[in-house]
Amino acid sequence: MTKLDDNKFGLKDKFGYAFGDMGTSLIFGLVSSYSMVYYTDVLGIAPQTLAIMLLFLKIFDGVIDPFLGMFMDSRRPTKSGKFKKYMLIFAVPVAAAGVLMFIPFKDFGINLSNTQAIAYAGVTYVLYVITYSSISVPYGSLASVITDDQKGRSSLSTFRTLGAGLGGLPAAIILPSIIYKSFESANGKMAIIQPKSLFYCVIVMSILCVVALVFSYKMTTERIRLPETKEKTNIAKTLKSLMKNRPFIIISLASLLLIMYTTYNISMMQYLGKDYFGNKDFITLASVCTYAPYVLLLPFLSKLIVRFGKKEVCAVGLFIAAAAHLILYLIQTESFVVYLIFLFISGLGSSIFTLQVWALVADVIDYQELVRGKREEGTTFSIYFFIRTFGNALSLFFANTFLGKMGYVEAIEGAAQVQTQEVIKGIYNVSANFPAVCCLLMAVLLFFFYPLNKREANSLKEKLREHREQRGIISESVI
Repeated sequence: MTKLDDNKFGLKDKFGYAFGDMGTSLIFGLVSSYSMVYYTDVLGIAPQTLAIMLLFLKIFDGVIDPFLGMFMDSRRPTKSGKFKKYMLIFAVPVAAAGVLMFIPFKDFGINLSNTQAIAYAGVTYVLYVITYSSISVPYGSLASVITDDQKGRSSLSTFRTLGAGLGGLPAAIILPSIIYKSFESANGKMAIIQPKSLFYCVIVMSILCVVALVFSYKMTTERIRLPETKEKTNIAKTLKSLMKNRPFIIISLASLLLIMYTTYNISMMQYLGKDYFGNKDFITLASVCTYAPYVLLLPFLSKLIVRFGKKEVCAVGLFIAAAAHLILYLIQTESFVVYLIFLFISGLGSSIFTLQVWALVADVIDYQELVRGKREEGTTFSIYFFIRTFGNALSLFFANTFLGKMGYVEAIEGAAQVQTQEVIKGIYNVSANFPAVCCLLMAVLLFFFYPLNKREANSLKEKLREHREQRGIISESVI
């Protein structure tokens, strides 16, 4: 057996893996935070139209994900490995797609008709989701081939989430003070978006995205490499076996709800800040309350995981998050300080699952090898990523549908409109009750239905080793 190299799994891989999600999150954070506001308050697209358009485009994106995974599984590994090379190939395309999404046409003297605005939004969004998936699918699969150690994977998942958090910070914390302008309206304080300022910020963040992805490519090592097989990937057989994979089904459903919860929260915080509280600082502080728990949990989370198990700790945290959002809905507070306190509590609870979800996915990929008798990281993860993409589509669909049903008025001739008190109250309600439902459903799925408890997860590595030996396969690895 030929060793890949002599380097061991360690901090270099962890930081390198973090850089990968930091890079894509610089763009993802922009799109999640500002695409809806840009479409409604700058391009003037009605929320009802957005709901249908984004749902259709996201489903299209999800459909191509499994084929991306199959393609990557079918490729012969290069010297750098099987997956990480795609981060380098698509770094510039995803950054360019992000810039194209936020061009401030009116500031450049260009007036788009409603039809032209919808077409432009649709085409640029498709470019973004294709290039983003072309990085995210292989990047997600990468964790399962960097190391097969349970503690190492948990650490990779934590570093990935930290990277995502750092990548999302500029859009969440820095940009609101730059791109929003506060003013007094008939209904009190409001805030409106400045499209040109947003566009220049997007350019800077797109450059940083490329730099971070290059660092990720340079710093990570693919160590788990099984011998090539002549059996071609069959999507039908893989899907059939995944339907027998209970851990995959449950973690996919929980992840669908997680991405719904996360994307929905990010999108609605913009409207809650600018319309309900009329304070652009709320958007920044809300993001701090969302990301701060990641840092606070770091010294304790690994110890909790070792003692109680990933599934157990994640489920309890989600029950806490659900309770915090429910209380916000019931108390109907007008104090953004009170709102932020409960948002911080919900962040403490939900961030546990966010920090550990990728470690759970790596376990599920290993479990799939036991079920299928074949290693298909790319295909398995791409199907999982399709389900997450569908969750993202649903979150945008629900957010825009709720805005449309309550009567939210989109921009007219490029000018953002003042909303009625009924709309403002409705924004508060749907910003609290929908996240509560998502967290409760995630907690129930993990606590009662996810089968890989602490004991089962710890024994998975040994079961997989025995299974490979029975098949006469020895993996090439340096751990």
